[in-house]
Amino acid sequence: MPEVGVRWVVDQDDSLKTRVAINELYDLASGVIVVHPRPTTRRLAHDVLVALTKDFRSPGWPGGPPRAWKLARLWLAAEHIRHVVVYGAHRLRDDDVEQLVTACSGRGAAIWLLTCSEEQTRGAARASLPDMFAACGSDQLSDAGEKKATSRPTVACAEQTS
Repeated sequence: MPEVGVRWVVDQDDSLKTRVAINELYDLASGVIVVHPRPTTRRLAHDVLVALTKDFRSPGWPGGPPRAWKLARLWLAAEHIRHVVVYGAHRLRDDDVEQLVTACSGRGAAIWLLTCSEEQTRGAARASLPDMFAACGSDQLSDAGEKKATSRPTVACAEQTS
């Protein structure tokens, strides 16, 4: 499998139209998930599991980050995820990004980190919004008023033990 590609995308406008278009990229069947890190938490693995449609109310929901990252790695592989889009990457710390890269490594998944901070992208691989949309299967930003029919089933998160 190819190595993980991490690309930083600066969203300087931070418009509702862009946010709607990014959310519309979500297509689990095609291997594209959109992760929204929660402010003021250090639970990126949990946010990845939510993006993978795992039910945080299930009895198997992981309590701490080590088990959550283990489950995230398993589900990223099981769902054949090709693109992980992180909207609000300005909330991430370096170790969050490292954990995400580790979770995606060996699977050939591209990681797209959207930030509004130019400073955060210094010295990193960068891409434009149109590049990201094209790679994830969308040719352009859609109008914010357009609706895309999506269904996001909820699946329990518990790992099976034998």
